[in-house]
Amino acid sequence: MKQVHLSDSEFSLLAQLIDREMGIFLEKDKKYFVETKLKPLLHEMGLHSFLDLYHKAASAPGHHLAQAMAEALTTNETSWFRDGGPYKALEKEIFPKTARTVHDHRRGKIRVWSAACSTGQEPYSIAMAFLESLDGGHITDHVGLEITATDISKDALAAAQKGRYDQLAIERGMPKDRLEKYFSPDGKEYELSGDVKKLVHFKHFNLKKSLHELGMFDIIFLRNVAIYFSAEFKKDLMARTAGALRQEGYLFLGSSESAAGYKNLFALHHGHGAIYYQKI
Repeated sequence: MKQVHLSDSEFSLLAQLIDREMGIFLEKDKKYFVETKLKPLLHEMGLHSFLDLYHKAASAPGHHLAQAMAEALTTNETSWFRDGGPYKALEKEIFPKTARTVHDHRRGKIRVWSAACSTGQEPYSIAMAFLESLDGGHITDHVGLEITATDISKDALAAAQKGRYDQLAIERGMPKDRLEKYFSPDGKEYELSGDVKKLVHFKHFNLKKSLHELGMFDIIFLRNVAIYFSAEFKKDLMARTAGALRQEGYLFLGSSESAAGYKNLFALHHGHGAIYYQKI
């Protein structure tokens, strides 16, 4: 097959489609990135141009081709206990407070949503923080935990569900004491314990969809994902996220993100080296 390049007009069409289908906003300087990531898919489909790819994907919204494009364009950048503070705040303060509220309302379980969970490091880190809170006596009442972890990438979710990580993945943020406590070495990989895995339920989910099917949550991690969205979609997503949080529930964003523009929805809090928000 001859060498194919992405024209400006083709990039514009694909960028509009990707924004419409996935909510990902692509600046003009991402043209080479899109060309590089989608070219293997173009060849795999036997298509002759990026315009053909656009027409084929646009003719069947939600089709497997749109999913394949999502797989190609998502980076799945992640690490264990990313930025540290949010997990310390969970363990020492937020889980104990939320456990008391859940117990008082006889709901039985704290519900957490990990959005754009990638290969599982974030939700599993949340689960370990909960178990540490239990072991440390910070949660005195018998309250369970249910984490719903979602991502648009089926490949990433499949890897997450296995709960097996190689040395390179482990080295990205996993403390030695928690590695020894929650993992078992198996050949060149480490297998996560069942006590952690059973707390997390993975689900394929596009953030463009209604959040109603996910239910209501006490805590939401929407970290390092909204930065890829247009201002319009980000505003819509933040409003819907607030709607999915129980009253006085907690929201965590990425270290470079802020909910300062949503003071009618969230109150800012600091603690344990973390910045987080509480639904008003």
